[in-house]
Amino acid sequence: MSSEFAMLQYEDIPCWYDLSFDFTKPALMLNVHEDFLSKVSIPNEAPIINIMMQDYGFTSFAADLSGKEFGFNGAFKSVGIKEQFAIFSIDIPLFEKPVMKRCEACQGNGNTMFEALCPVCKGTKQERKYIPCTFCEGDNYPHCHRCAGGGKELVVDSQRHLFYEISATLAVFFQIMRQGIYTGQHTTCSFHQLLEVETSIRKEMNGAPLSGIYSIPLVNWLAGFSPNTHLSKVEKAMTCAHRKIFGKNSDLEKRDIWAALGSGNGWLNISVPGDRCGIHPTHSSYSLVNRGIQGYEFSCHNVDTPMQQLILLCGLAALCDMARKARVGFFQPTAYQHI
Repeated sequence: MSSEFAMLQYEDIPCWYDLSFDFTKPALMLNVHEDFLSKVSIPNEAPIINIMMQDYGFTSFAADLSGKEFGFNGAFKSVGIKEQFAIFSIDIPLFEKPVMKRCEACQGNGNTMFEALCPVCKGTKQERKYIPCTFCEGDNYPHCHRCAGGGKELVVDSQRHLFYEISATLAVFFQIMRQGIYTGQHTTCSFHQLLEVETSIRKEMNGAPLSGIYSIPLVNWLAGFSPNTHLSKVEKAMTCAHRKIFGKNSDLEKRDIWAALGSGNGWLNISVPGDRCGIHPTHSSYSLVNRGIQGYEFSCHNVDTPMQQLILLCGLAALCDMARKARVGFFQPTAYQHI
Protein backbone atom coordinates (compact mmCIF):
# COMPACT_ATOMS: atom_id res chain seq x y z
CA MET A 1 0.00 0.00 0.00
CA SER A 2 1.30 3.47 -0.89
CA SER A 3 2.21 5.64 2.10
CA GLU A 4 0.83 8.71 0.33
CA PHE A 5 -2.78 9.59 0.90
CA ALA A 6 -5.34 12.22 -0.07
CA MET A 7 -7.64 14.11 2.30
CA LEU A 8 -11.23 14.24 1.09
CA GLN A 9 -11.96 17.69 2.53
CA TYR A 10 -9.14 19.17 0.44
CA GLU A 11 -8.88 16.93 -2.64
CA ASP A 12 -11.13 15.13 -5.10
CA ILE A 13 -10.72 11.33 -5.01
CA PRO A 14 -12.27 8.82 -7.43
CA CYS A 15 -15.15 7.01 -5.73
CA TRP A 16 -14.29 3.76 -3.96
CA TYR A 17 -17.50 3.31 -1.96
CA ASP A 18 -20.93 4.86 -1.87
CA LEU A 19 -24.12 4.80 0.20
CA SER A 20 -27.68 4.52 -1.07
CA PHE A 21 -31.14 4.00 0.41
CA ASP A 22 -33.80 1.58 -0.79
CA PHE A 23 -37.26 2.83 0.20
CA THR A 24 -39.02 -0.38 -0.91
CA LYS A 25 -37.42 -2.85 1.53
CA PRO A 26 -36.41 -0.52 3.29
CA ALA A 27 -32.63 -1.04 3.38
CA LEU A 28 -29.32 0.77 3.65
CA MET A 29 -27.22 -0.08 0.60
CA LEU A 30 -23.40 -0.03 0.56
CA ASN A 31 -21.62 -0.06 -2.80
CA VAL A 32 -17.91 -0.85 -3.20
CA HIS A 33 -16.02 -0.29 -6.46
CA GLU A 34 -14.54 -3.42 -8.03
CA ASP A 35 -11.11 -1.78 -8.40
CA PHE A 36 -11.01 -1.23 -4.65
CA LEU A 37 -12.18 -4.76 -3.86
CA SER A 38 -9.25 -6.16 -5.83
CA LYS A 39 -6.75 -4.13 -3.79
CA VAL A 40 -8.14 -3.96 -0.29
CA SER A 41 -6.82 -6.17 2.49
CA ILE A 42 -9.26 -7.50 5.07
CA PRO A 43 -7.76 -8.42 8.45
CA ASN A 44 -9.67 -11.58 9.38
CA GLU A 45 -7.93 -11.78 12.76
CA ALA A 46 -7.92 -8.04 13.49
CA PRO A 47 -8.22 -7.13 17.18
CA ILE A 48 -11.45 -5.20 16.57
CA ILE A 49 -13.10 -8.35 15.25
CA ASN A 50 -11.96 -10.55 18.12
CA ILE A 51 -12.99 -7.97 20.72
CA MET A 52 -16.47 -7.57 19.27
CA MET A 53 -16.93 -11.33 18.98
CA GLN A 54 -16.24 -11.61 22.70
CA ASP A 55 -18.12 -8.51 23.87
CA TYR A 56 -21.33 -9.13 21.94
CA GLY A 57 -21.37 -12.91 21.66
CA PHE A 58 -21.39 -12.98 17.86
CA THR A 59 -21.02 -16.48 16.49
CA SER A 60 -19.26 -15.72 13.20
CA PHE A 61 -17.57 -13.09 11.05
CA ALA A 62 -17.61 -13.32 7.25
CA ALA A 63 -14.52 -11.43 6.05
CA ASP A 64 -14.82 -11.84 2.27
CA LEU A 65 -16.29 -8.75 0.62
CA SER A 66 -16.61 -10.83 -2.56
CA GLY A 67 -18.80 -13.43 -0.85
CA LYS A 68 -22.55 -13.73 -0.38
CA GLU A 69 -22.38 -12.23 3.11
CA PHE A 70 -20.10 -9.92 5.04
CA GLY A 71 -19.74 -9.11 8.71
CA PHE A 72 -20.88 -10.42 12.07
CA ASN A 73 -23.49 -13.17 11.71
CA GLY A 74 -23.80 -12.24 8.02
CA ALA A 75 -25.20 -8.76 8.69
CA PHE A 76 -24.56 -7.53 5.12
CA LYS A 77 -26.09 -9.45 2.21
CA SER A 78 -24.51 -9.29 -1.25
CA VAL A 79 -26.97 -8.50 -4.04
CA GLY A 80 -24.47 -8.69 -6.91
CA ILE A 81 -22.48 -6.34 -9.13
CA LYS A 82 -23.92 -3.30 -10.88
CA GLU A 83 -21.98 -0.79 -12.96
CA GLN A 84 -18.61 -1.84 -11.46
CA PHE A 85 -19.87 -1.73 -7.86
CA ALA A 86 -20.39 -4.68 -5.52
CA ILE A 87 -23.66 -3.96 -3.72
CA PHE A 88 -24.49 -4.97 -0.14
CA SER A 89 -27.92 -4.69 1.43
CA ILE A 90 -28.61 -4.06 5.12
CA ASP A 91 -32.33 -4.66 5.52
CA ILE A 92 -33.76 -2.50 8.33
CA PRO A 93 -34.97 -4.88 11.08
CA LEU A 94 -37.77 -4.48 13.60
CA PHE A 95 -36.68 -3.48 17.08
CA GLU A 96 -39.36 -5.69 18.63
CA LYS A 97 -40.87 -8.73 16.97
CA PRO A 98 -44.40 -9.85 17.98
CA VAL A 99 -44.58 -13.22 19.78
CA MET A 100 -46.95 -15.58 18.00
CA LYS A 101 -49.18 -18.33 19.36
CA ARG A 102 -51.52 -20.95 17.90
CA CYS A 103 -54.63 -19.35 16.43
CA GLU A 104 -57.52 -19.95 18.80
CA ALA A 105 -60.21 -19.41 16.17
CA CYS A 106 -59.09 -22.32 13.97
CA GLN A 107 -57.05 -24.24 16.58
CA GLY A 108 -53.99 -23.91 14.37
CA ASN A 109 -55.59 -25.56 11.31
CA GLY A 110 -55.70 -22.51 9.06
CA ASN A 111 -59.38 -23.10 8.34
CA THR A 112 -62.61 -23.52 10.26
CA MET A 113 -65.66 -25.77 9.97
CA PHE A 114 -67.42 -23.10 7.97
CA GLU A 115 -64.61 -21.24 6.20
CA ALA A 116 -61.83 -22.50 3.95
CA LEU A 117 -59.60 -19.68 5.23
CA CYS A 118 -59.63 -18.71 8.89
CA PRO A 119 -60.83 -15.07 9.15
CA VAL A 120 -58.54 -14.41 12.15
CA CYS A 121 -55.16 -15.76 11.05
CA LYS A 122 -55.84 -15.73 7.27
CA GLY A 123 -54.56 -19.29 7.01
CA THR A 124 -51.22 -18.69 8.77
CA LYS A 125 -52.35 -20.86 11.73
CA GLN A 126 -50.91 -18.31 14.16
CA GLU A 127 -52.00 -15.10 15.83
CA ARG A 128 -50.28 -12.48 17.97
CA LYS A 129 -50.01 -13.15 21.67
CA TYR A 130 -51.45 -10.62 24.13
CA ILE A 131 -51.37 -10.37 27.92
CA PRO A 132 -53.24 -8.10 30.38
CA CYS A 133 -51.73 -4.64 30.34
CA THR A 134 -48.78 -4.56 32.76
CA PHE A 135 -49.47 -0.93 33.64
CA CYS A 136 -53.22 -0.83 34.33
CA GLU A 137 -53.39 -4.63 34.91
CA GLY A 138 -56.09 -4.99 32.29
CA ASP A 139 -58.56 -2.64 33.98
CA ASN A 140 -59.05 -0.67 30.74
CA TYR A 141 -58.12 2.72 32.09
CA PRO A 142 -59.10 5.01 29.18
CA HIS A 143 -55.94 7.10 29.46
CA CYS A 144 -53.47 4.25 30.07
CA HIS A 145 -50.36 5.16 28.06
CA ARG A 146 -49.47 1.53 27.48
CA CYS A 147 -52.71 -0.06 26.25
CA ALA A 148 -54.69 3.11 25.34
CA GLY A 149 -57.68 1.72 27.22
CA GLY A 150 -57.70 -1.66 25.53
CA GLY A 151 -56.67 -3.52 28.67
CA LYS A 152 -54.08 -5.71 26.94
CA GLU A 153 -50.66 -5.39 25.39
CA LEU A 154 -48.77 -7.26 22.73
CA VAL A 155 -46.02 -9.67 23.82
CA VAL A 156 -42.81 -8.95 21.93
CA ASP A 157 -39.25 -10.24 21.61
CA SER A 158 -36.50 -7.65 21.48
CA GLN A 159 -34.28 -7.81 18.39
CA ARG A 160 -31.74 -5.33 19.68
CA HIS A 161 -28.99 -7.89 18.95
CA LEU A 162 -29.59 -7.45 15.20
CA PHE A 163 -28.76 -3.75 15.46
CA TYR A 164 -25.52 -4.52 17.31
CA GLU A 165 -24.60 -7.00 14.55
CA ILE A 166 -25.21 -4.28 11.96
CA SER A 167 -23.44 -1.51 13.89
CA ALA A 168 -20.41 -3.67 14.69
CA THR A 169 -20.14 -4.70 11.05
CA LEU A 170 -20.44 -1.09 9.93
CA ALA A 171 -17.55 -0.16 12.25
CA VAL A 172 -15.33 -2.79 10.62
CA PHE A 173 -16.54 -1.97 7.11
CA PHE A 174 -15.84 1.74 7.39
CA GLN A 175 -12.43 1.03 8.94
CA ILE A 176 -11.60 -1.10 5.89
CA MET A 177 -12.91 1.65 3.60
CA ARG A 178 -10.40 4.07 5.13
CA GLN A 179 -7.77 2.36 2.98
CA GLY A 180 -9.31 4.13 -0.01
CA ILE A 181 -7.60 7.42 0.86
CA TYR A 182 -4.20 5.97 -0.06
CA THR A 183 -3.11 6.89 -3.58
CA GLY A 184 -2.19 3.30 -4.36
CA GLN A 185 -5.80 2.29 -3.73
CA HIS A 186 -7.49 4.86 -5.97
CA THR A 187 -10.00 3.49 -8.46
CA THR A 188 -10.78 4.27 -12.10
CA CYS A 189 -14.30 5.38 -11.21
CA SER A 190 -15.71 8.17 -13.40
CA PHE A 191 -17.04 10.19 -10.46
CA HIS A 192 -15.71 11.41 -7.14
CA GLN A 193 -16.18 10.12 -3.62
CA LEU A 194 -18.99 12.10 -1.95
CA LEU A 195 -18.27 11.45 1.71
CA GLU A 196 -16.39 9.34 4.21
CA VAL A 197 -17.94 7.81 7.31
CA GLU A 198 -16.48 6.37 10.50
CA THR A 199 -18.54 4.61 13.17
CA SER A 200 -18.07 2.64 16.38
CA ILE A 201 -20.27 0.84 18.90
CA ARG A 202 -20.24 0.19 22.64
CA LYS A 203 -22.90 -0.48 25.28
CA GLU A 204 -23.06 2.88 27.07
CA MET A 205 -24.34 6.44 26.66
CA ASN A 206 -23.12 8.02 23.42
CA GLY A 207 -22.32 4.44 22.48
CA ALA A 208 -23.01 4.56 18.74
CA PRO A 209 -21.09 7.59 17.41
CA LEU A 210 -20.49 8.42 13.79
CA SER A 211 -18.42 11.07 12.11
CA GLY A 212 -16.96 11.75 8.72
CA ILE A 213 -16.11 14.14 5.91
CA TYR A 214 -18.23 15.75 3.21
CA SER A 215 -16.31 16.11 -0.06
CA ILE A 216 -15.65 19.32 -1.97
CA PRO A 217 -18.18 18.57 -4.76
CA LEU A 218 -20.87 17.66 -2.22
CA VAL A 219 -20.33 20.83 -0.16
CA ASN A 220 -20.26 22.99 -3.29
CA TRP A 221 -23.62 21.53 -4.26
CA LEU A 222 -25.10 21.97 -0.78
CA ALA A 223 -23.88 25.59 -0.75
CA GLY A 224 -26.11 26.29 -3.73
CA PHE A 225 -29.27 25.73 -1.67
CA SER A 226 -30.93 28.64 0.08
CA PRO A 227 -30.33 28.89 3.84
CA ASN A 228 -32.80 26.92 5.98
CA THR A 229 -33.70 24.61 3.10
CA HIS A 230 -34.93 21.21 4.28
CA LEU A 231 -33.74 18.16 2.32
CA SER A 232 -37.04 16.31 2.09
CA LYS A 233 -35.65 13.09 0.62
CA VAL A 234 -33.17 12.78 3.49
CA GLU A 235 -35.98 13.35 5.99
CA LYS A 236 -38.24 10.81 4.23
CA ALA A 237 -35.52 8.14 4.30
CA MET A 238 -34.92 8.60 8.03
CA THR A 239 -38.68 8.57 8.71
CA CYS A 240 -39.04 5.38 6.66
CA ALA A 241 -36.24 3.68 8.62
CA HIS A 242 -37.59 4.92 11.97
CA ARG A 243 -41.09 3.57 11.24
CA LYS A 244 -39.72 0.20 10.12
CA ILE A 245 -37.58 -0.15 13.26
CA PHE A 246 -40.26 0.81 15.75
CA GLY A 247 -43.25 -0.48 13.81
CA LYS A 248 -45.46 2.58 14.12
CA ASN A 249 -45.78 6.27 13.46
CA SER A 250 -44.61 8.63 16.16
CA ASP A 251 -45.13 12.28 17.05
CA LEU A 252 -41.36 12.40 17.51
CA GLU A 253 -40.89 11.95 13.76
CA LYS A 254 -42.45 15.30 12.86
CA ARG A 255 -40.58 17.15 15.58
CA ASP A 256 -37.17 15.48 15.70
CA ILE A 257 -36.49 14.07 12.22
CA TRP A 258 -35.14 16.79 9.98
CA ALA A 259 -32.22 17.68 7.71
CA ALA A 260 -31.64 21.35 7.00
CA LEU A 261 -28.96 23.69 5.72
CA GLY A 262 -27.73 26.56 7.83
CA SER A 263 -26.15 29.61 6.23
CA GLY A 264 -25.37 29.62 2.54
CA ASN A 265 -22.10 27.71 2.84
CA GLY A 266 -23.28 24.11 2.73
CA TRP A 267 -23.44 23.57 6.50
CA LEU A 268 -25.76 20.60 6.98
CA ASN A 269 -27.43 19.60 10.24
CA ILE A 270 -29.34 16.32 10.60
CA SER A 271 -31.52 15.32 13.57
CA VAL A 272 -33.26 12.13 14.72
CA PRO A 273 -35.35 11.34 17.85
CA GLY A 274 -33.31 11.38 21.05
CA ASP A 275 -31.68 13.87 23.38
CA ARG A 276 -30.71 16.40 20.67
CA CYS A 277 -29.36 13.47 18.71
CA GLY A 278 -27.85 14.22 15.32
CA ILE A 279 -24.84 15.06 13.17
CA HIS A 280 -23.44 18.53 12.55
CA PRO A 281 -20.33 20.27 11.14
CA THR A 282 -17.40 20.06 13.54
CA HIS A 283 -16.32 23.23 15.33
CA SER A 284 -13.01 23.17 13.47
CA SER A 285 -14.86 23.23 10.14
CA TYR A 286 -16.34 26.65 10.84
CA SER A 287 -12.92 28.21 10.48
CA LEU A 288 -12.92 27.19 6.81
CA VAL A 289 -15.73 29.61 5.88
CA ASN A 290 -13.44 32.48 5.01
CA ARG A 291 -11.15 30.24 2.97
CA GLY A 292 -13.70 29.41 0.29
CA ILE A 293 -16.10 26.50 -0.15
CA GLN A 294 -14.47 23.12 0.33
CA GLY A 295 -15.13 19.85 2.07
CA TYR A 296 -15.56 19.72 5.83
CA GLU A 297 -15.76 17.29 8.73
CA PHE A 298 -18.93 16.38 10.60
CA SER A 299 -19.44 14.74 13.98
CA CYS A 300 -22.34 13.57 16.13
CA HIS A 301 -24.10 14.53 19.34
CA ASN A 302 -25.76 12.07 21.74
CA VAL A 303 -26.03 9.11 19.37
CA ASP A 304 -26.71 6.59 22.13
CA THR A 305 -28.05 3.55 20.30
CA PRO A 306 -27.30 1.54 17.16
CA MET A 307 -30.87 2.28 16.03
CA GLN A 308 -30.18 6.03 16.00
CA GLN A 309 -26.88 5.43 14.22
CA LEU A 310 -28.56 3.36 11.51
CA ILE A 311 -31.31 5.95 10.96
CA LEU A 312 -28.70 8.71 10.55
CA LEU A 313 -26.78 6.58 8.05
CA CYS A 314 -29.99 6.09 6.08
CA GLY A 315 -30.24 9.87 5.92
CA LEU A 316 -26.67 10.16 4.63
CA ALA A 317 -27.44 7.45 2.08
CA ALA A 318 -30.43 9.42 0.79
CA LEU A 319 -28.19 12.51 0.62
CA CYS A 320 -25.83 10.57 -1.64
CA ASP A 321 -28.77 9.49 -3.82
CA MET A 322 -29.85 13.12 -4.20
CA ALA A 323 -26.34 14.22 -5.11
CA ARG A 324 -25.76 11.42 -7.61
CA LYS A 325 -29.09 12.17 -9.31
CA ALA A 326 -27.98 15.80 -9.61
CA ARG A 327 -24.70 14.59 -11.18
CA VAL A 328 -22.60 15.88 -8.29
CA GLY A 329 -19.00 14.72 -8.35
CA PHE A 330 -18.83 13.57 -11.97
CA PHE A 331 -15.59 14.45 -13.73
CA GLN A 332 -17.25 16.09 -16.71
CA PRO A 333 -18.41 19.66 -15.88
CA THR A 334 -22.12 19.51 -15.15
CA ALA A 335 -24.63 22.09 -13.94
CA TYR A 336 -25.79 20.80 -10.58
CA GLN A 337 -29.51 20.34 -10.20
CA HIS A 338 -31.39 20.80 -6.94
CA ILE A 339 -33.84 17.97 -6.44
